[in-house]
Amino acid sequence: MSGTSSQRRPRIDGQRNRAAVLAGAKTVFAARPDSYVSMADIARATGVGVGTVYRHFSSRSELLEAVFTEEVDRVCAQARPLDGRSPGASLEAWLRTFFAFARERNHVSLELIADIGVDTILFREDRSRFCAAGGPLLDAAQRSGEVGHRLDIGQVLDALVWLARGQGDDDHVRPIVEVFLAGLREPARTD
Repeated sequence: MSGTSSQRRPRIDGQRNRAAVLAGAKTVFAARPDSYVSMADIARATGVGVGTVYRHFSSRSELLEAVFTEEVDRVCAQARPLDGRSPGASLEAWLRTFFAFARERNHVSLELIADIGVDTILFREDRSRFCAAGGPLLDAAQRSGEVGHRLDIGQVLDALVWLARGQGDDDHVRPIVEVFLAGLREPARTD
């Protein structure tokens, strides 16, 4: 038999269990955004033992990071031109997806910050990934003249994160986001 045990591929049932734990964690975190979620809570929601959860994720922080990173992957994958839509419309659709992620995942982010701190490589890398994913959409929208050149992608995303963390329910925050997105499309004033 060639190869070492560290080179072996994970077993199929192990991959399924890991995916189930991640899915269960997402569900529990979303259902209980204002309360502490333990590894035992996630095991119960997933229908596996606590040992299985710890076999795949050695700590709660590691599980939170995996949930957050999987969602970052999903949002970044959606940063692409949309068939039949203008560059500005494609950008706006992705910015709405990004905002929804920032709004919905705020509690996971806050728990991660509490566990590992805000100035970590995880957050810096994820921010870089978001900028790399959304940058071409903003560039295309700016080249088409649909969006002004006043802000770069980092500034746009920072503004949306700030709005996502805003106080109030969605009915309060949504109109502010709409004004911000409309403002991206207005030409800069020169007076």
